[in-house]
Amino acid sequence: FADNQCDTIMDVGANVGFVTYQFQQRFPRATVYAFEPNPTVFSQLQKGYQDEALVKLFNVGVGDVTGRLTFNVNANTGTSSFLQPAPYHQAHLARKMLDPIEVDIVRIEDFAQENEISHINILKLDIEGYEQKAIEGAGSLLAEQRIDAIYSEVSLVPQYLGQPLFHELTGFLQDNGY
Repeated sequence: FADNQCDTIMDVGANVGFVTYQFQQRFPRATVYAFEPNPTVFSQLQKGYQDEALVKLFNVGVGDVTGRLTFNVNANTGTSSFLQPAPYHQAHLARKMLDPIEVDIVRIEDFAQENEISHINILKLDIEGYEQKAIEGAGSLLAEQRIDAIYSEVSLVPQYLGQPLFHELTGFLQDNGY
């Protein structure tokens, strides 16, 4: 995308904002909607972007429902997820599981309608195994090809229980015209 062709970016699983920053640098005219459900991490994200008019921050998760959902918090905050950790995750990635918390979660389609977003240029997803659920929540945006590019973390081995692996996520995207 050229800068003047990119108006709307969603950074789902923004963490402290590293990728948000990359988007902001590459597409300085675009509005970046950054979503981070972990309140502790979100407060760090806020500190970095409090004066950025084109970066909109939301302390919510993204999935296939709008409401509240249990979020499994890990001391290694980048591996916290709506899904339970699988044995591989516990052996290689997890530091220490903390008490789960209830957080707000929103469907992309509901968020887009509420915020009058009719088209997404870039949808970035790094939400620890919950990426397909977030894409499923894009509804008509997905069905009507109103998302130009989907940039997603994928796994080849199950890190979380019930997590779609690479071939399942790419198959789902292919079935939906991506």
